[in-house]
Amino acid sequence: MGLPSDKEFKFENDELRKKGSKLLEVSSLAIDKKFRKKNHFVSLYLMKYLYNYAMTNMGCDTITCVVHPRASDFYTALWGFHLNKKVVKYKFVNDALGVQMFGPINSDYLKTLTTKFPPAENRNAIKFLFTKDVFLSYPVMNAQNQVDPIYTPVLLRYFLMQRTRVHKQLSAHELRVIYSACKMFFDQPNDLAFLKGLFQDDSKIRHFRFPTNIDAKLVSDQKILATGTITDLTADGAFLATDLKLEIGKLYEIEFRLGEMDSFVSMTPQWENKTCTNHLSIGYGIKFSQTQLHVARSLKRIHINERRVASRTR
Repeated sequence: MGLPSDKEFKFENDELRKKGSKLLEVSSLAIDKKFRKKNHFVSLYLMKYLYNYAMTNMGCDTITCVVHPRASDFYTALWGFHLNKKVVKYKFVNDALGVQMFGPINSDYLKTLTTKFPPAENRNAIKFLFTKDVFLSYPVMNAQNQVDPIYTPVLLRYFLMQRTRVHKQLSAHELRVIYSACKMFFDQPNDLAFLKGLFQDDSKIRHFRFPTNIDAKLVSDQKILATGTITDLTADGAFLATDLKLEIGKLYEIEFRLGEMDSFVSMTPQWENKTCTNHLSIGYGIKFSQTQLHVARSLKRIHINERRVASRTR
């Protein structure tokens, strides 16, 4: 579905994507009024948590955000963000003025910002950013897994239908994607009935496209043709990032390891992505010859196991 800012800054985001950047968007930073004048204590710790989480858990390399023009200096000075000067009325936040900013998720890049004019020891924002605090706990995640869902069916009902009326603004396609994700991760049909009831035709519901980072080998006639990376994975197919030229519709075999499971699957390339667009690299959308339900089960099992480990470490 893209990023929220694609509605207003599609050209700017695509320019970053064409350079190979993997984008994530940060939005909806909200601080209770009684904490807003406490020397930014809460907001800085939220940003610290967010930056470290993005750097270690998201599989992306560039943060994007849309902020009010008067806040742009703050993000330029503190985070080294770059500014696109186009000002819009940003519909995502009730037509408030907004400018797009972006910056690398890279600790070395941020540390270089302090080399020219080193700040005083007690005012070093970069040191603050990367100093570990015992009260900040991060999820323990498998390197292949790049999803950490937090919206349970109960939370979805509250935020989509009770606290707001957002469900009336979503298309049937968007609702189906949300439903397919929840069904995979939570699998509680009774709790999800309210969501399924928001669209009439469920024939277009597909397996959730799980963002991954999985090494794969492409095989033909028992020879390894190339290696690549699976960046989207479902029981029916995947996206394979590779520079190798493949023939659309030709039968190949692909080999990859998911968790503790090795898979050797027949597949055919369905379409080619020749430039970096949306979240995809250069490569191919591939379809498995048969639905691989064990893949969906393994993805769900990795997610559940990691949530249990994370809860124990907390």
